[in-house]
Amino acid sequence: MYADIDVSPIGQEFAPHSIRPDDDGLFYTHGGEEDKGFLAQMFLIASPHHPLMYYAVHAAVRNLLNVKDIIRVDPALTSGPRALLNAMELIMNNKTAGRGIQNGTHVGEGGRSIRVEHHIDSFFDPDGIGHTPRKKRIYKEMNMTHFHQLKHRDSRGFRGCYDIMNATKTKTGFKYEGMTVELLEIPPI
Repeated sequence: MYADIDVSPIGQEFAPHSIRPDDDGLFYTHGGEEDKGFLAQMFLIASPHHPLMYYAVHAAVRNLLNVKDIIRVDPALTSGPRALLNAMELIMNNKTAGRGIQNGTHVGEGGRSIRVEHHIDSFFDPDGIGHTPRKKRIYKEMNMTHFHQLKHRDSRGFRGCYDIMNATKTKTGFKYEGMTVELLEIPPI
């Protein structure tokens, strides 16, 4: 189970009975008109070793490492929503599977499934901790830096993720502190 640092349940809408014993994964969709039918990334539930999460992590890392300008990056196009979109395409072996998702149970690779429920805004408040100053205080207490606060810029005014983490890109992943990391190749469908 994963929840963004600032997400909180609304009333009694999400309760222990919301998770069914046979759920392999439980996801909600975005409620906004422009986001309708995409998996919401702020609250996720998946059983251990679920391929959707495996693909999503690899897609997020791949997308983030390809960012050329960390200061101007759109997180929706790199990690959260985009990574889940890429993962759905892969687990369902369908290029459009990550778009226009309907409520119900969706079965994909290896018989693994996810149950999709209604819009997340009916169940969770995306800003449950309140206003921005409180969020900044919590980030500071946890020794976290929001990507908008990064000051790592080179003479051209920006730096990519490889530069910030002092890693070297390889053909199939990257090298970091003497270790080689191989990323899963995510083939186009």
